[in-house]
Amino acid sequence: MPFTPGPYSGVSTLALVARASALGVGVVYGAVKLSILKSILERQFWSRVRQQNLTKRRRQMRITEDRNAWR
Repeated sequence: MPFTPGPYSGVSTLALVARASALGVGVVYGAVKLSILKSILERQFWSRVRQQNLTKRRRQMRITEDRNAWR
């Protein structure tokens, strides 16, 4: 009686297709997740840069106002 591989034996065509599909889905999922995380981090980075620039401008305005007050 010859051995016939079952669907989950790891050597059948179905098992190979399932493994390849799982790998493909994992790669796509990882790529999408990475792009989402990169966009979130980029948005946070630029938000902080804008905030720091505003703070710097406000300090410069205060210094200018202080100089003008002494004149």
